Amino acid sequence: REDIRRSGVTTIHDLLRSVPGLNVAQLSNSNWAISARGFNDQFSNKLLVLIDGRSIYTPLFSGVYWGFHDLMLEDIERVEIILGPAGTHWGANAVNGVINVTTRGAKDAQGSLVSIASGTEERGLGVIRHGGALGENAHYRLSLKYADREPGGAVDGARARDEWDSRRASLRLDWTPNESDSVTFDVGW
Repeated sequence: REDIRRSGVTTIHDLLRSVPGLNVAQLSNSNWAISARGFNDQFSNKLLVLIDGRSIYTPLFSGVYWGFHDLMLEDIERVEIILGPAGTHWGANAVNGVINVTTRGAKDAQGSLVSIASGTEERGLGVIRHGGALGENAHYRLSLKYADREPGGAVDGARARDEWDSRRASLRLDWTPNESDSVTFDVGW
């Protein structure tokens, strides 16, 4: 978690660029191609990607739509990566490896957080998060993220028409009725 904070990156995509063996290509401001072992395109389906143990594979186009999964780095606990063939252990789509992103529990994100950044490519980035308790065994975390990205450059030097702004809201509820059981409800839009 501390390594993620110190990295200085603002997106999960840029965080994955620092991993040796992963191929991370930015196709446009909202499209990413992430894979391993040289089989990389926008709809790569040979790398299993999990968030909190659940696959984010989209059967609509047989791959992971990375632009939709713009997680807040402040909510990530750790990222586990296995490179190489893992299909026999992990199942479908794990031919070239597995990425498992584990987010922080609502109990671990109590209080408020505000983060604002600006730059040349990322014109504006804002994150607001608040977490609290709902009794003794229940906790919540509400997160809002806004990002506004400058259009990229085209091959001929002109501006590409791919400027992108995104808004993301997330609500997580964790309930632990006793020490051995827990229930998590996570909604993002």
